[in-house]
Amino acid sequence: LRDKGVKCTFTTFEDMLLKIRDSYDKQGVSDMSIRNLYKDADLLILDDLAKEKATEFSTSVLFDIVNHRYENMLPMIVTANHDRDSLIKRLTPADGDGTKADAVVSRLYEMCVAIPMDGIADYRRKK
Repeated sequence: LRDKGVKCTFTTFEDMLLKIRDSYDKQGVSDMSIRNLYKDADLLILDDLAKEKATEFSTSVLFDIVNHRYENMLPMIVTANHDRDSLIKRLTPADGDGTKADAVVSRLYEMCVAIPMDGIADYRRKK
């Protein structure tokens, strides 16, 4: 894709959050400038969504990025080990009501094609 001039960004959700949080400790680097790298990439590949425990911060950041890409019709590839309902549950903070998590998942399902991988063995477990 790079040879064709497509700006592709690949990251895990956890790494993306860490980079955003790290920006708080760096002078001259803003939270928004880091978010914009993910919001405006020609293609964003977000790996391992909902591996970590959800917080208000993580769900808010995810909504901000997904909603921007949704409204601007920018493509995403997302991997997660969850179906729609369990993804909403995993993205809802322990004391949250799930509204924002539901909005994220709704947008993802509208803009992406779900490809269930049921029955496919994880090669890492065989080693």
